[in-house]
Amino acid sequence: MYCLSVSHKTSNVVVRKKLAFPDEQKKTFLDELYYSENISECLILCTCNRTEVYFCGDESSVKTVETVLSDFSGIDFDELKKYICLFYGDRALLHLFRVAGGIESMVIGEDEILGQLKRAYAFAKDNGTVAYELNMCVQAAVACAKKIKTETAISKTSVSVATLASNEAAKFKDGELNVLVIGATGKVGSTVVKNLLSHKSISVTVTSRKHKAETVFENTGANVIDYDKRYKAFDFADCVISATSGPHYTVTYYDLKNNIKTEKSRLFIDLAVPPDIDENIPKISGVRLINIDCIKQLAVVAVCAVRVRRIDRVQRVGFGVVPDGQVPDLVAGLRQVFTGFLCAPVKAIFRCAGANLVALILIPCISSIDVPHPPRSILHSLHAGRQNAVFLHRIMQHDLGLCPVYTVL
Repeated sequence: MYCLSVSHKTSNVVVRKKLAFPDEQKKTFLDELYYSENISECLILCTCNRTEVYFCGDESSVKTVETVLSDFSGIDFDELKKYICLFYGDRALLHLFRVAGGIESMVIGEDEILGQLKRAYAFAKDNGTVAYELNMCVQAAVACAKKIKTETAISKTSVSVATLASNEAAKFKDGELNVLVIGATGKVGSTVVKNLLSHKSISVTVTSRKHKAETVFENTGANVIDYDKRYKAFDFADCVISATSGPHYTVTYYDLKNNIKTEKSRLFIDLAVPPDIDENIPKISGVRLINIDCIKQLAVVAVCAVRVRRIDRVQRVGFGVVPDGQVPDLVAGLRQVFTGFLCAPVKAIFRCAGANLVALILIPCISSIDVPHPPRSILHSLHAGRQNAVFLHRIMQHDLGLCPVYTVL
């Protein structure tokens, strides 16, 4: 497996917005990769902070993905390579685990990425571009992330991009505060509204398309206005937060300038990639704009210093011991033990007896195996399909003393 990653660590929001493909474009992108000669499986993860392509193929597949990504984003091939991090084999698997567990997130330990990964996998699965290998890698990452979140404190503090934005709005000025939220029915927007409503001094107004928000925010205390009337609301709003997934601006410089009559300080927070808010609006007197990259700095100040100290514990619980400069024992050691077990590639998530660690093993084909009393008669009798799950369970449980907890083929 390979992973080609462009994230908040290597690029700014201007670059990332070109890689934030809508669903229809993602479908076309996956189809073009899948039907190339050197790629057998692929999925794409697009969030406001990262675009990552996970794929299986030969060495030439890397250049294929880079080329197609350059074509779809409109970023010159040579320029795009400056922002790319490439992982393969164990490193790609470990990176996927870290992403799912929130360790690679802008806000370390945030929960949103796990749901985004699940949706990216479901999208690729519905599109028919994933099979056993990516299936098992993602399932393993999800299992690992859940273990991390239940057995460590990295996600105990309720912090995300949405909560950081809400906190920034809440402290914008003393006294009564009027906040307008655009995109309030989405994942991020709904969290923003929930956090804002917890402050007694904040009056929240949300925009609605086709009366959806009226149903969602009924009896919550939030006011609902039609989306098309949002510019009239800008004049009384002290703060505007926009978090839509659409490709168009929700706030433009020209329309904002022509619709605000009262001179006062205003804060605009843009949580979208591509951006919702015109970057030129700070030219208007009294207007301040915070975008997703500014939220990154807030995240570092607010929680990352604390959570970084917890990462060692997270990696021990989720991945096992991680020697300097090496992949975890859980990935490297177990893969070495199991390499060559089955005639058809199989993946399994299992729990090591007495070690309480979740692991992923890669079993590409039959070859020599260095374990005590290898069950050769079983190995030679294996066939592709559901039989593999039965035999794998027997091998792991009875012949190697391991207790599998989950198997998907």
